[in-house]
Amino acid sequence: MIRSEIRTQMRTLLNEATEGFWSDANLNSYINLSNQRVNSIISATKEDYFTKSATFSSVAATKSYAFPTDCRFIRRMEHYSTTDASDIEKLDELKFPRTEMNGEWPFTEAGRPKRYLIFGTQFNLEPIPDAVYTMRIYYDSRKDDLAADDESPSSPTDFHDMLVYWACVLANTQNKEDSQEFVGLFNTRKAELVQSLLSRGSDDSNTVEGYLERF
Repeated sequence: MIRSEIRTQMRTLLNEATEGFWSDANLNSYINLSNQRVNSIISATKEDYFTKSATFSSVAATKSYAFPTDCRFIRRMEHYSTTDASDIEKLDELKFPRTEMNGEWPFTEAGRPKRYLIFGTQFNLEPIPDAVYTMRIYYDSRKDDLAADDESPSSPTDFHDMLVYWACVLANTQNKEDSQEFVGLFNTRKAELVQSLLSRGSDDSNTVEGYLERF
């Protein structure tokens, strides 16, 4: 569903077909809050669901590089050969203050990057690159709010109704009305979403059980 369809479904369930107690702006804000809640459930259940990759080239004698604009945190960094598929080397993250341990900091000579050190929304390559290297980052991507009526959530299409139910819970809070029916619908679909994500394989997240609990 796109945002306008989610809002229409909300108005049907809230029994207010046109703007009245709730303006479209009100409902849009609840939709975005609901969208972020569903995304957080997905991330906790399937940690790599929103993982993306990006490539860039290092610059000789340049240490610092910026995160991709939609990056929440880096999962993996590597450099690789564009001509030899077997030539891939994973970089390890250096965590402050361990950077001064084992005689490995600072790197005294430029070379092929082996580690990276994060500072805010940028990272340093260590040692400083001595040439151009093809780099690849795998990172958890940030999902922005739905800003237009034709935008669709990033969550699985089959579960967009969850946004409707939780947004109705938030709307009824404003109206001081009981929303337990919507809470129940949301929790039922939440359990189904978690099971659907887990059926895709790989290890279970440690936080899955918490998201299966009742509201």
